[in-house]
Amino acid sequence: FLLLLFAQCCKSMHQTGASSGNFPRVLPRKRFQADASDLFLSNTISAKRFARLLANAKASGASVDRTFKEDSRNVARDVRRKMRKNKPWPRVYLASVPCLNCKTGQIETMKVPMWLPRELVHMLSETTDPARLLLRERCSPQILEHLTVIEKNMSFQAGSVIPLSLWMDGVPFNNNRSKSIELCSLALIGQGSDVRLPIFMIPKDFIASGITIKALFEIVRWSFEQLMCCKMPSTRHDGSPFLSSDCRRARLAGSDIPPAALCQVRGDWMCYKQHFDLAGECRGLVPFGLEVAEEVLGGGPEENAAKTAARLLCECYNNLSRETFDKENLQRNCDLFSLQYVALST
Repeated sequence: FLLLLFAQCCKSMHQTGASSGNFPRVLPRKRFQADASDLFLSNTISAKRFARLLANAKASGASVDRTFKEDSRNVARDVRRKMRKNKPWPRVYLASVPCLNCKTGQIETMKVPMWLPRELVHMLSETTDPARLLLRERCSPQILEHLTVIEKNMSFQAGSVIPLSLWMDGVPFNNNRSKSIELCSLALIGQGSDVRLPIFMIPKDFIASGITIKALFEIVRWSFEQLMCCKMPSTRHDGSPFLSSDCRRARLAGSDIPPAALCQVRGDWMCYKQHFDLAGECRGLVPFGLEVAEEVLGGGPEENAAKTAARLLCECYNNLSRETFDKENLQRNCDLFSLQYVALST
């Protein structure tokens, strides 16, 4: 099931053209087949209709590489296999990850398909102009500073590190949009948000809180470490030998890959709260804010009001733990803080 979901998301990666119908890199005599393939991959036409189009085109003298039996029971499978043949996209990396069994409510180990960042960078560096991967016109000053520090500390040539970002999104995948998947994708910052490749995806019903996503990010972190080492690894993420499905990875072990660095992680507040514990970190800064206010602010009316607001806010957060929760005290402090905040803002 997880492999099928990942395959559906990656289906567009095998498209040979754009939805606009322009295929500048395809020879003119092959553009009909490329356009028909694009229609099939976008679910505009069925596999049988696609096979019939190719058969009719070949009968009329058009250039078609291969036709398919329209009456075959597995025509869709045959078409996809043909389209995947000799394509540069890497094979999925099957990782054993603890997930939540929806039926039993127990945590079980499941195989989650992934694309590894280092393999995507390696593939892109071999199939596209490397200079395009290094574009930094869209990088913010903070990202540029981050890249400069990395290049200096790792003794890389200036401008040689590819800037990357991770995007976390929740995407519905059923008809009534009642179920969604957690999607992590890789983006080339220099290309903007137009180029985003899936890293992993998993239904939210399968996510064990604090366990599943953490285990997946450990594998992603391991892959980014290889990008800093500029070498393909000789083992899997857990140190075990490569599986039979990793035959190409075994052949590439020790080969060079261009350096790339994670410069940005993008997601909504719920993502930061659930997967990165940023909400807890912000709560821990509230007492620090009170200490700073009492240490730095003077004794004027506005300064005293600001210190009072900081103290009331700290009292509010102190009431959020189970041990010290007091509904009446929380409500009183919230009301007083709101009044103090309005007074400061006016």
